[in-house]
Amino acid sequence: MKQIYIAALDNDIRNVLRMNSAILSVNYVYFVEVLNMAKRELFFILIILATILNSEAQTLDSAVHEHHYNTFTKMDKVRSFDFDYIDEDTSLNFVHHIYSPRIKHAAWMDGGQIGTPGLNLLESGKWHEYFRMGPDYNSQYGYMADETKFYHGEHPRTSLKYGQGTGELIYLKAEHAQEVFKRWSFGIDYTRLKANNVYYGNLVDFTKIRVPNSYFTRLYTHHYSANRKYEVFSSLIRNTSTITESGGLSNTALFDTLEGRQKFYFNSAQLVGASNVFNNAHWRVEQFWRDGDRTITTADTSVKDTNASSIKSQWYHTMDLRWNRTNFIDETADESYYPHKYYSFETNDSNRVFSAKNRLGRSSIFGDSTGSLNYFAEYEFASAKQFPGHLLRTNIVRLGADLVRLKGKSKQSLSAKFVPVGYYAGDYWVNAKIEKNTAQSALKLKAMIFQSEQDFGTQFFASNHYYWYNSLKKRRTAKLMAKIRLNKPKLSLKLSAENVNGFVFFDSTGPRQSANDLNRVVVELKHETNLGRVFNLEQQILYQAYSNQEWRSPEFIYKGRFYAEGDLFDGNMLARLGLEAYYMSAFDGLTYNPVMRRFIWNDSRTSGGYPVIDVFLNAQVSAMQIFFHVQHASDGLFGYDFYAANNYPLQFRAFRLGLSWRMFN
Repeated sequence: MKQIYIAALDNDIRNVLRMNSAILSVNYVYFVEVLNMAKRELFFILIILATILNSEAQTLDSAVHEHHYNTFTKMDKVRSFDFDYIDEDTSLNFVHHIYSPRIKHAAWMDGGQIGTPGLNLLESGKWHEYFRMGPDYNSQYGYMADETKFYHGEHPRTSLKYGQGTGELIYLKAEHAQEVFKRWSFGIDYTRLKANNVYYGNLVDFTKIRVPNSYFTRLYTHHYSANRKYEVFSSLIRNTSTITESGGLSNTALFDTLEGRQKFYFNSAQLVGASNVFNNAHWRVEQFWRDGDRTITTADTSVKDTNASSIKSQWYHTMDLRWNRTNFIDETADESYYPHKYYSFETNDSNRVFSAKNRLGRSSIFGDSTGSLNYFAEYEFASAKQFPGHLLRTNIVRLGADLVRLKGKSKQSLSAKFVPVGYYAGDYWVNAKIEKNTAQSALKLKAMIFQSEQDFGTQFFASNHYYWYNSLKKRRTAKLMAKIRLNKPKLSLKLSAENVNGFVFFDSTGPRQSANDLNRVVVELKHETNLGRVFNLEQQILYQAYSNQEWRSPEFIYKGRFYAEGDLFDGNMLARLGLEAYYMSAFDGLTYNPVMRRFIWNDSRTSGGYPVIDVFLNAQVSAMQIFFHVQHASDGLFGYDFYAANNYPLQFRAFRLGLSWRMFN
């Protein structure tokens, strides 16, 4: 077995080395091809740059145009007595990325198109903070109320990002925040994402060819009194995504033989009238009350204490309301695609989940600010309705506490949660961490164990084509992790070991629970280095060995970025030109089932094993950033049988063009 692992790892390393050498060889060939295929886009960029460089309104003279970058905070920071504001990221790091899962995850699988449902291939399961039917596919591109950034500043903050590209892609992100009164800020974020399908010639109806057609909106506000005795955060989000469900290719053998633009015209989808609509809304309000009268009394006067560092204890209340609805429709259902058809009318499967949660807690600092204690109790009412009329109602109680101890440059913490009542009764979560930071390095050690009930949609599912009613046992996960980071050189190494009992996977009939434990060891290395004054290289290498072959995930993962960055036009422009490479070793196949809304086993071929190379150009002039992105620039270089998931091809070579503009004053 060791020889097999070594041979597989050696083969993957050779693939990465070949890919790195291919980057150099493809640099010239594909750059010429990009120029030939994108003359209009490049001409548009040059027109914009010329306009900017010759415009007095965009001069970098700070005496004329002063830039006021705003700072932000988050709810969880205030809960842990961290009142320092965070500076927003204004670098060129990921300006060109509108494909957000590429940034968030080392190994990601989806339907091949931006905005489609996806799967984190390294995640074995989570503890449930709220009642769930199943995965939330809007979370990758949409907004999350508990992740809201609350901006503050004397000057309004407005940010616009617009991108367009191949497949009639449109990406628009608009953000605005300002203080309406002193200590009271308000903000609104809006994202629009749409693109058309590019492979399936039998999707002739224009209303059916859009793969993602998504709208994401967030409203938020933050207020605190002069002495911070009272503070409140509120965030309201609404995410809506309509996904055209193709069911994948009807003939993968044909796709594998086609080259170039022939791939666009001669392929057919398995489904021609199907779609999934993912709707979710989330309203969160968190309030804080601080002890004492929060005043400073001197010999002759009494004033309000505005110093946040003097806050030593606080009560808090959190209200969470969630609405989730998922609806699958197939107006022209092909019965050969579905295993069953339990009802005579057209396919129209939906589920709805409502959750109302209230948490009351108290946090306090003790030991001359060397530690803190936070404890809470919460009640959640949840209801779940599945077509055609199956209803569940449950009342859930959770208890939890966090203990943090500071000693010099080290931080020790212990957290625990328990569910005594409700659908998740018997679930628990315990997490212990030790962190130590110095000017040269950082060390983190973590031990975690948790037990969690399976998602409700895994235990019970009712639709027109699938039905199951399971009594699967809870999933128990134990994990150890150690991570060390060096600042010079920029290098980090993370080692983790995990045991999962009660692991669940999906096949063509529904969920199945493994009879064997999943034991997994993961080694992850990240490295950043400067190659001279201009060139930079960033790499992430991950290797995992696991005992249970029912866990389908790549053993070897590589993500790399090589770029040159420097000033142009007498320092008036900062530009970055580079390549990004992604590779996952081959593993047993998975595909996406649009009715289950899950990634399931599919052994028609292996997944992964195909390198992807992107080319990007980012530039910044004053407060405006411009990006030009060639996604999958290596199209055809490593073969023509490229897939994101089985039956779902990767996006072919696609051009993205856009700008991001921060407005001040």
